[in-house]
Formats: sequence, structure tokens, C-alpha cells
Amino acid sequence: MEEKQSKEFRGVFVFVDSAGRTPHPGDLQALGKGREIADQLGVYLSAILFEIPVFTPREWVFHGADRVYLSSQSSAGNIGKKVVSSEALILKESPEIVLFSSRFPGNELAGRLAERFRVGLVAGCRNLAMDIENRLLIMTRPAFGGKVSHDWIIPEGRPQMATLAEGAFPEGFRDESREGEVISV
Repeated sequence: MEEKQSKEFRGVFVFVDSAGRTPHPGDLQALGKGREIADQLGVYLSAILFEIPVFTPREWVFHGADRVYLSSQSSAGNIGKKVVSSEALILKESPEIVLFSSRFPGNELAGRLAERFRVGLVAGCRNLAMDIENRLLIMTRPAFGGKVSHDWIIPEGRPQMATLAEGAFPEGFRDESREGEVISV
């Protein structure tokens, strides 16, 4: 596990789902927040897709991704394949932050990946902010039935991982002039 933590981590990954005729609002919200964080850190934002979507993969570029990684093998309904593919991509690209929508399969995938990388995971975040100087993600989630909120940071171990509560974040601005690349993996 030491090797996973010894290299420099840079970049933001957002796992998105391609089921349906248009991008899911929860995924667009995660991508919008990912774009904001990537801009603050001065790094690339990458969207990860497991299935060839009905809509064009460039749609994720229009919503803020600099890179769209498109898995070439089918993993529909197979969370195990998604975990193995995701782990390999994270090891190869070394993102410092990985975000997921809190809807299925985001929560399950996030939990399994956090365990594999032996890092913390904050689920159901209602706000995200950055400590730019220390490159730490500040994750806010409700506690005690929503009566209070608590901020979490994961100072050790990378990548920092969070799932985002659906409806808590605005969708990113769609821009068809945005440039980016689609990469088959």
C-alpha cells in the first residue's frame, strides 16, 4: 500500500453514469463541483464512464470535463468489474480527489475503492470547499438527523474521496465550445 501513497497526486476525478438518454442531474452536479475544485487547484477534471452512453461522451466535456475516460469493456450491473477498472485507472492517473454522486452505483463504488486504497470516505456531502494551501478537501455533511453539520478533512492518504448528496450542488454550466478529449481505457 505504501507505493499507492508515495507518488504525487494531482487532478480531480468524477465518476458518472451513462444510463439514460441524458446525463443524470446528480452526476452533472458532481461534475460541476469537480470543475470548480479543479479550477481552484489548477488541475485537470476527468469524468469516468463505464458504458458507452446513448448521448455522446463529449457531453461530459461540454459540462466541464477536460478528459472523459470511457471503459472499453462492459461492466453493466457488475460492481466488481467497475471497482477493478477504477482502481487501475486511479493507480495509473493518481488523482488527488475523487467524487461520486451519492446515487447507485456511486456509494457502493466509493466505499469499495476507499477500502482498497485505505483512505477515508465522507458520504452524503452537502458542501465541499478547498484548503488550497494544504490541498485538502473540506467535506461538510449533516449529522443528528440534519440538525447540525460537521466538516471533515482527510489529511493523510490519497485520493481524498467523497460522495455528493443529490440536489445539494448546482449543475455545472454547459458550454459546447469547451475542448476536451475522450480516452478509451
